[in-house]
Amino acid sequence: MDDVTIIRSFREKDRNAVIEIWNLVFADDPLLSKPNAVIDTKQTVQADLFLIAEIGGKVLGTTLAGFDGVRGWVHHVVVHPVYQRRGVAASLMAAAEAGLKEMGCRKLNL
Repeated sequence: MDDVTIIRSFREKDRNAVIEIWNLVFADDPLLSKPNAVIDTKQTVQADLFLIAEIGGKVLGTTLAGFDGVRGWVHHVVVHPVYQRRGVAASLMAAAEAGLKEMGCRKLNL
């Protein structure tokens, strides 16, 4: 990749791009996994662990992480198909792991 991939927390302005990527990659997700509801819920619990990968302001991927005090969880690791196999998911995972470690997480489930 020519540009630098930035990993950061979700911002409301990312919502449409995140939903577009999730609908593209998770096309067969069950109806209970409605993107807007998932985003709204995550914004109420450890919102800083809703991570976005971007290049030049374009959202490329996401992951959601959380810590329940015993173990960490990571899900919705997704990268837009055009940007897959370029290390974006690895960068998202590394950032999620670092955020969980800061919270005292010593065990991680994916």
